[in-house]
Amino acid sequence: MTPARPDPFAPRRVLAASDLSPASEAAMRWAALLARLFDAKLAVVHAHHVEFPPYFSSAQIKTILRETAAAQKRARAHVSDWSKTVCGCPAEVLISDEPPVAAVLQAARKWKPDLPVLGS
Repeated sequence: MTPARPDPFAPRRVLAASDLSPASEAAMRWAALLARLFDAKLAVVHAHHVEFPPYFSSAQIKTILRETAAAQKRARAHVSDWSKTVCGCPAEVLISDEPPVAAVLQAARKWKPDLPVLGS
């Protein structure tokens, strides 16, 4: 009789990056499936990045920053609702004001996933 081996791949934390596109929806479905399969926690990271043109005044930038903060709250709610619909399971929502690649790397450092899932 062979002794039981632990599963060599059993992620406890799955991180899915989403730009809310059809490709990222497919990736989210895979991430959710894997999270359920391994009874893992699921997080969704979404980049909500705004670049300011160099000719904007400081007053314009302050206004846009206030509007961006409000938009990020709405984005968090939207991504949360979207992920519930797509995943069918609870997910922690991480919203970043960094560009997409930096947002995913930042989330990975902070959340420390065993399995990142990205769509293309």
